[in-house]
Amino acid sequence: MGERASTYQLDKPSRDKTEQAHKAYTDKYLVHLTAGQLVNGFDQFYKEPLNRPIKVDEAAIVVLRQLAGDPPDAIKALTDTLRNLSKEH
Repeated sequence: MGERASTYQLDKPSRDKTEQAHKAYTDKYLVHLTAGQLVNGFDQFYKEPLNRPIKVDEAAIVVLRQLAGDPPDAIKALTDTLRNLSKEH
């Protein structure tokens, strides 16, 4: 619903491209995910005290990428960025 609401004013080629990107993201990060995996991922993420100031919606990106098997160096870079951003708020 959010994807639809954010793209309805786009021209057809732009909307199609956005919908393709959304589908690719959903297929990679959400299709085979269970609620238990997500809960465990958040538990592991927030066990690290440095991660606790990170907002849940931002942490979700890290957790989903970890569960999908994205490269550890990319996960670390993203986590470090989110830690730095959380210090600014």
